[in-house]
Amino acid sequence: MFDCEHGHFPFAGRVLHDHEPYGDLSVEQIITKILQYRRGEKWASKWGEDRLYDYVSKFGFGAPHGIAFCRAK
Repeated sequence: MFDCEHGHFPFAGRVLHDHEPYGDLSVEQIITKILQYRRGEKWASKWGEDRLYDYVSKFGFGAPHGIAFCRAK
């Protein structure tokens, strides 16, 4: 579970805001919300599961990135 700080995250001297005040979310919930927000369901139906996985992997999902957007509990 990750604490998404109810939609407020200090970063580089500024506060970033989510469009919704999310609290604790699992990795699955975070990815689902990102994909829904970016119309991922349309990509998945258009591209197919393997192609979507390939694109999502190329953007670094599922790999450590070293940037803490939410704090792990």
